[in-house]
Amino acid sequence: MILNNQPPLKGLQLLLAVVLTLGIFLRFVNLDQKPYWHDEIYTSLRISGYRTEEVIQDLYQNRVIDVDDLLKYQRPSSERNAIDTLKGLATEEPQHPPLYYAMARIWAEWFGGSVTAMRSLPALISLLAFPAMYWLCWELFASPIAAWLAVMLLAVSPIYIRYAQEARQYSLWIVLILLSSAALLRAMRSKTALSWSVYTITLIAGFYCHFLSGLVFLGHGIYGLAIERFRLTKTVISYLFTLLLSIVTFVPWIWIAWMNKTALIQTTDWLKQPTPLLTLIKSWGVHLSRIFVAWHFRYDDFFVYLAIPILILFTFTIHFVCTQTRKRVWLFIVVLIGVAALALMIPDLIWAGKRSTNIRYLLPSYLGLTIALAYFLANPLTWQFTNTLQRRLWQVVIALLISSSLLTSAIASQMSTWWGWSEFDVEVSQIINQASNPLVISDMPLGLMMPLSHRLNPDTKLVLTAEPESLIIPSHFEDVFVYNPSDRLQAALQKQNQQPKRVYQFEDNGFIIALYRLADRASAIRS
Repeated sequence: MILNNQPPLKGLQLLLAVVLTLGIFLRFVNLDQKPYWHDEIYTSLRISGYRTEEVIQDLYQNRVIDVDDLLKYQRPSSERNAIDTLKGLATEEPQHPPLYYAMARIWAEWFGGSVTAMRSLPALISLLAFPAMYWLCWELFASPIAAWLAVMLLAVSPIYIRYAQEARQYSLWIVLILLSSAALLRAMRSKTALSWSVYTITLIAGFYCHFLSGLVFLGHGIYGLAIERFRLTKTVISYLFTLLLSIVTFVPWIWIAWMNKTALIQTTDWLKQPTPLLTLIKSWGVHLSRIFVAWHFRYDDFFVYLAIPILILFTFTIHFVCTQTRKRVWLFIVVLIGVAALALMIPDLIWAGKRSTNIRYLLPSYLGLTIALAYFLANPLTWQFTNTLQRRLWQVVIALLISSSLLTSAIASQMSTWWGWSEFDVEVSQIINQASNPLVISDMPLGLMMPLSHRLNPDTKLVLTAEPESLIIPSHFEDVFVYNPSDRLQAALQKQNQQPKRVYQFEDNGFIIALYRLADRASAIRS
C-alpha cells in the first residue's frame, strides 16, 4: 500500500487544532465541580503526612467538631514532611508506589491542597501524553496522519479526560506507558546504549508509578522475544539487562510492600469480591463504550448495547491492523491490548473476582485500542479513492467518532458528577447545606466521611463516633442528620428514643448510602 500523507494531513490541520484546544480546555474546566471521592481523599491524606489511625483517634471521639477539623488532614501540614508521606504510603497503602505521591506532596506545598490544586497536577501531567502518543505512533507507523489521529482521539476520549482530572497516579501512568513503549521501539530500532538507557529510565519510573506496569513490561518482553524469533540476540539481552536493572532498582519498594503485606492484602481484598459473569460482561461492555461515549451509571442497562457496534468496530480494526501492517507493528499493538486485559479478565472468569471491572487497570489495553483505531482511520484517507465522495464519507466517519467523544466530555464538564465519582456526596451535602446550623452524626469510615466534608458548608458541625453506645446528642441543634448509620448506631439512637426519618437513599449494586433526620428536634428545643 502506497501512502500519500501530505494532502490529507493539510486537510486535518484545522480539525487537529480545534480538537487539541478543546481537549486541553476540558481537562482543566470545573476541576472542583465533581465530588472529591474516596480514592482522592486518600491521596490528600498521604500528602498531609498523617496516617489513618491517627486521624480516626483524633476525630472519632463523640465530640462536636468543625468541618475544618477533617479538612486539615487533607492539606500539607507543617508538622509533617515528605518522609511522613512516604511512611504513611508504605504502611497503609503499599500497593501504591511513591512516585506520584512524592510529586503531589511537592505540588501541594507550592500550590496548596485544595481540590482544584490537587486535580491540576494530573491534568498538567496528562498533556504530556499528547507528544508521547505521537512519538509512539511515529515509531510504529512513520505516518503523521495516524499519529495525529491518535492524539486527537486521546485528547477528547472520555476515559482519558476522566483520569486526567482525578488526583491519583493514572494520568502519569498513561504517559509512562506511552513513553516506555515508544522508547522500547526506538531502542530496538537504533540499538544504541543511549536509547536503551532512556528505556531503562521509563521502566524504573513506570514501576514506581504503578505495580501494574509490570504487565506492560511483560508485554514488551513477549514482543521483543517474538520479533527476535525467541533467540538470545543482542536486542533480547539488552532488554533482559534493562528489565533486571529496573527490577533491582524497584526492590526497595517490593521489600516495603512485603513487610507490610497485611495492609497490602487488606486494601486489595475487595478485588476478590465475587462478581456474577453477566455483571462482568456488562462492565466490560460499558467500559469499552467509554472510549467514545460515557454516561451516568444509572443508564448502563440501556446504553450498554452500544458496546456491540463498538466491539464490532474494534474487531474489524484489529483485523485490519493485523493484515495490513508488518509483524513488528501489529504484534506490538496486539500485545499491548492483550496482556493487561487477559491478565485481569482470566482470573475473574476463573475465580469470579472483579479485577477487570476497574477501567483504570485496563488503561494499557485502551491505549492499544486507540492506536489501532487511529491507524485504521488514517489509512483510508491515503488510499486512491475512485472519487472524492468516498474520501469525504470517510472523513465524516472520523468526525462522528471524535465528535461523539467531544460531546460526551463537554456535557460531563458541566455536570456535578459523572461515572466513577460518588454522586451521593453531592446530593447528601445539598440536603445538609440547606439546613440552618446543622449537626451531622455518623460512624461511617473515614474514607466515606472525608469526601462529604469537602462539600459541606464551613459552619456545619459533626459528631463522629466509634462507640455509638456512648453517644450523647447535643441538645442545642435544631437540624440533626444521621449519615448512613450502622446497626450499632441505629440501636444506640433507639435506646435514646430517637426516631430517625430517612430523607435520602442511594443504591447501586447493593451499595447503599442513606441520610436520616432526627424527628421533632425543633419542638423538643422550643419546649
